[in-house]
Amino acid sequence: MDIITDKNKAFSEKMEESFTISTEKDRGVYVFLNSDATQELKNFTYHVHSLFDRCLPNDWIYDEIHTAFSNYYQYNSVDDFIFSPEPDIYYCDQNKWLQHPWASNFCDEAMEEFEPKTFYDIVTMAQCSARELIYREVATFIDGATC
Repeated sequence: MDIITDKNKAFSEKMEESFTISTEKDRGVYVFLNSDATQELKNFTYHVHSLFDRCLPNDWIYDEIHTAFSNYYQYNSVDDFIFSPEPDIYYCDQNKWLQHPWASNFCDEAMEEFEPKTFYDIVTMAQCSARELIYREVATFIDGATC
């Protein structure tokens, strides 16, 4: 189990500051990279989007990357961080998540791996897997940047 160092936490906070949360009337709340974000972070966000069928840009993915950077420094171990994401608790939010073109891939994997009993068990497990993938990538990115 890898320990999260102060250097890792400081880098995570710096990356978190490279995002902006904004609101538009028609779009609602969304997250985007600041124009002065490092090329390394831009490449990283592109890489994460590529794991989701190159669905770029995607507000959910941007939000999850930002949330992962925001949460990283609250943990002491990488494993605790990676397995910390929770699924959406409201069915309406899970239904919205299902609208993403890549969500069905995660649902298929959840059905095979976990043997869920209900439809929303599938969605819950799929969404956790998607978030854990992003958190794992963020942890790897931070570790690589701070070695």
